[in-house]
Amino acid sequence: MWKWALLFLAAAGLCVAHDAHGRSTAPPEARHLKSPLPATPEHAALAKPFYTQLCASCHGADGKARTPIAGQLPVRPTNLAEYLMESMRDGEIYWVVSNGIENNMPSFGTELSDTQRWEIVQYVRELRASQRAIEKAELGPFEWNLPPGFPLPNVPHDNPMTKEKVELGRYLFYDKRLSLNQT
Repeated sequence: MWKWALLFLAAAGLCVAHDAHGRSTAPPEARHLKSPLPATPEHAALAKPFYTQLCASCHGADGKARTPIAGQLPVRPTNLAEYLMESMRDGEIYWVVSNGIENNMPSFGTELSDTQRWEIVQYVRELRASQRAIEKAELGPFEWNLPPGFPLPNVPHDNPMTKEKVELGRYLFYDKRLSLNQT
């Protein structure tokens, strides 16, 4: 079923995908595409050679788009390790890999099989997970529970966040005595 939806989208000429900041402009139907593959490290590992061959020259081996080619392009490639990627659905990433982005990214729909494209999606997710682990190590043990795509805050290394600080902040925020009009 998802193959027919993808064919329809491509035939309709809806050649929009996502911008350089990871915000999706893929067709709404792409959000509903679901991977037929289970999310496993094995599938992501199978995609690494394809990613290295087809994607790393622009997006970089780490997905951060800090490559010489990326710096020369008129539109900077998406940073695949950035927090904004969490707000993109797997179907949107699959759609971009399959259809490309007009003049900014080639289509890999004919070069890669459906399975390989879904494995690339899993590999992109692994790039973000690796970066998130680095960010979490820098922020400390506090679990932020932020919405997908919401940036992690800057936390001083000498003053890590704790549950007690959050509770105190919430208490102070709702304390009417601290407002200008006591409401």
